[in-house]
Amino acid sequence: MLAFSLVESLCHEGKYYISFDCEKCDKVKIGVKGGSYSVFASRLFGFTYKDYLKMCRDVYGAELFGRGTRYVIALWSKKDWNKGIELVKELNKRLNYILKEG
Repeated sequence: MLAFSLVESLCHEGKYYISFDCEKCDKVKIGVKGGSYSVFASRLFGFTYKDYLKMCRDVYGAELFGRGTRYVIALWSKKDWNKGIELVKELNKRLNYILKEG
């Protein structure tokens, strides 16, 4: 299953973010009111959201946007597209492993 993908941001021209298609994965529910599927990606690594963002930046070449807002987001430019795709592949791999084991 490919529930994670890299899609173009509507708010940041020329930037891409990781999206989770919850329609493809009905087993995954955010149980906390006001939860975020962005945080779900961090949990697949066993990280806090903050540590996940650091990994996105330091390992996968993302830029972080939204300091001082509820959720900072990781965005990739066109030149770093391949690094973002690497992370998407790893997220899908981890998700499929968990769903298979569950």
